[in-house]
Amino acid sequence: MAAPSFASSQWIYDVFLSFRGEDTRLGFAAHLYEALCRRGVNTFFDDYEIRRGESISPTLVKAIEGSRCSIIILSQNYASSTWCLEELVKILECSNTMRQLVLPIFYNVDPSVVRKHERTFGEALVKHEKTLKQDMNKVKNWSKALSEVANLAGWNSHKKPEPKFIREIVIEVLKKLFGLYPGDAKCLVEEDSPIQNTEVVPSPHSSTLHIAPGHFDYTEVDDIISQHYSQLVSEMLDSFYI
Repeated sequence: MAAPSFASSQWIYDVFLSFRGEDTRLGFAAHLYEALCRRGVNTFFDDYEIRRGESISPTLVKAIEGSRCSIIILSQNYASSTWCLEELVKILECSNTMRQLVLPIFYNVDPSVVRKHERTFGEALVKHEKTLKQDMNKVKNWSKALSEVANLAGWNSHKKPEPKFIREIVIEVLKKLFGLYPGDAKCLVEEDSPIQNTEVVPSPHSSTLHIAPGHFDYTEVDDIISQHYSQLVSEMLDSFYI
């Protein structure tokens, strides 16, 4: 098993939340942000309600580039915002160049609607084409980005109660970002415990990491995981010469 890279000093945030404010700011996005923060996941949440112009601010660019993972809440009016679309393009760019994790949430929309640019997504792109006749390449990039993100594995909110849906997302984020064993990640969420109050403990018989009560600071989690995997790889290499 190859050792994964954990460059904790590279990241400012664990998660960047991209969302359409008028759709989810005071509801789902805010509730997800609160749930992630409560478990010790350092999350960027843009709380500015008014955005001006077509380009995203340098602050958002820095936040996207400095996040280990971006969660994109694709709601019905997501594509009507040029800021959201610019965020999406930047997020996918960072995913390709910096291998950042991208996780889409299809919130009250079907992935195929996003992928095929149907309904509100198609209507928004047509409107952007009329407004930006002098910059059609930008609209093409937005269109391509929507199709690309719709093909990524993520979550669909269809017929799921919001509290249960948010728990499902937080458990998966803990597993993917911190390499936690599924049962441990579920325990953190169900017991409403923040990750910074836990210790990551290597299983003595496998490559699985478990968590247990302890006094480790949150910033040490990556180092513990990295050291554990480095030890595993070292042991594997040593076994080749026995």
